[in-house]
Amino acid sequence: MKYALRRVRPRLLAAGVTVSLVSLTSSACAGSMRLVSMPTPQLEARVARDSLDAAAHVDLALARWSDGRYDDAEAELTEATVLDPQCADAYLALGYLAFARRPTLWSEVSNGRVPQAWKEPVRQAEAYRRRALLLDPRVNTAVLRAVAPELADAHTDPLVGRAIRSGFDEYNDGRYEASYAALSDLVKSVSNRMAGHNRISWDSLPGLLFWYQGLAAAQTGRYEVAIQNMKRVLQRKESIRRDEDLRIVAPLNAAEVRYVTGVLQQKAGLEEAAEKSYRDALSEEPGLYLAHARLADLYESRLRLEDAVRERRLAASVDPDDPSLLVDLGRTLMRAGDAAEAVEPLRRAIAMQPRLPEAYHQLGRALVALHDPAARATLAHFIACAPSTMAAAVDSARQLLNRVASGL
Repeated sequence: MKYALRRVRPRLLAAGVTVSLVSLTSSACAGSMRLVSMPTPQLEARVARDSLDAAAHVDLALARWSDGRYDDAEAELTEATVLDPQCADAYLALGYLAFARRPTLWSEVSNGRVPQAWKEPVRQAEAYRRRALLLDPRVNTAVLRAVAPELADAHTDPLVGRAIRSGFDEYNDGRYEASYAALSDLVKSVSNRMAGHNRISWDSLPGLLFWYQGLAAAQTGRYEVAIQNMKRVLQRKESIRRDEDLRIVAPLNAAEVRYVTGVLQQKAGLEEAAEKSYRDALSEEPGLYLAHARLADLYESRLRLEDAVRERRLAASVDPDDPSLLVDLGRTLMRAGDAAEAVEPLRRAIAMQPRLPEAYHQLGRALVALHDPAARATLAHFIACAPSTMAAAVDSARQLLNRVASGL
């Protein structure tokens, strides 16, 4: 999904990482930054018009956030995750909301001195950030422009400190080419200095550098570099337990990094390598349901529909609280020509969350295929409740409904 985020000069995303990378100079947040360009009344009208559009709720949440109305922002973000349980932008914003409410959390987390009353919110925030990164490794980080404190270079080598700050700053501003260039120049410089036997080594560089160079590479279509960097991050995670910088900003374990590697390989068209990465991730962490979902996408693209259905079922069984996985299962069953099997998971999804328009869309299609009289009411409900972002699906449903009404 695309959200109407406004470009403003960001603070550094790496706020709160270990002092080997950067250090905090102020706990003041840019609370006056406005994260969306559209006026609040227009955003409110959009939500009233498209109440089932997760993106609309995210945009309104960011407007509330900009106005310091954090409880209202949280309510809108939570609503977005209800309407779209795979909304990475909403989860990332929820992952930093506590830092807007309490700016001193940046230094408290960094120093390991989080007050008891804030330990659970910090733990939940980390879980939200992890979920956002797994849903979309290239999730929009614009929300950090409103919460991250000022930073100062603190790496023992001034060249490294300046290059890292520049690379992260450009990435957060959406200038991915510039970010990639800054971080790549640093890597090249380190390589040259190592060759000249200067006193700098790969181990002196934070794992976060390779993570961000990899993300910048992915954003600019340099998937080979991105994949190489994820493998380097994985090596660092496996060999250096103290890699705190990666855990704070990209809180992923080794299995999750393997999964992200698979996502990048899949985007690069390296399907066999991606399949292996997902399988390796699942062997380490069987509960990584998104690996099953990605495998299903991969198999579906190859028309291996039986395998795709199997992976959809596994994803839904591993995370039974996410109704969108049942909708995905129903959609894949429909593509496999099994409308009868699709009905049950789609009805379960609706029972779990009655405000999922796509569930009604797919259920209506299945009922039409089965010549079930309930098809008309189901499709009519979808047409009535679907947000404007689903205009193409609504047009298709209208055509299908007309065919049903004509007895075709």
